[in-house]
Amino acid sequence: MTGAREFSTGPSSDTHAQGFSESMRTPMHRYLRIKGGFLVVTVDRPAGKPTITFQHYGTDGKVYHEEKFTAE
Repeated sequence: MTGAREFSTGPSSDTHAQGFSESMRTPMHRYLRIKGGFLVVTVDRPAGKPTITFQHYGTDGKVYHEEKFTAE
């Protein structure tokens, strides 16, 4: 493994979320949800330290997954 991370999102509606099933999950899938929604990426610099935050939202507006990284 290279340590690279990939973040993506599928269709924005639950109706169109298909073609893959959670039974196809592998150890590489840190987060897998076959539902509609969207991905928000926020870049910030609190206290001078660059950070990037990835948030997966559902169609209900709820955050279902979040990962945050801070530069060393």
